[in-house]
Amino acid sequence: MKIRSLRQRYARNSLQNPGANIDKTLNLWHPPVAMAKAPKETKFLISSAGTSYFYINRKNKKKHKGETKLALKKYDPVTRKHVLFEEKKLSKRKKTAAAPAK
Repeated sequence: MKIRSLRQRYARNSLQNPGANIDKTLNLWHPPVAMAKAPKETKFLISSAGTSYFYINRKNKKKHKGETKLALKKYDPVTRKHVLFEEKKLSKRKKTAAAPAK
């Protein structure tokens, strides 16, 4: 006989030995607990060419605490060139006006 799930296994064992492992079987019906996630901070990489184009980057707060600001050379489709993108705060107006790149 093939046992397909844990619930069926414990149901079968309870028929053979009624009253055994009652407390242990109650914990099996709960969904598994999710692991804790590291707090991440959203950083915006804004084009140094002056266009309103930006990239979004997520950093782990604990790992990158106190580091210098990120600066990467990436493609800016408005200027159609690779330009330097620097980590800066983005105002709410720019967030709604410009479409973010992924």
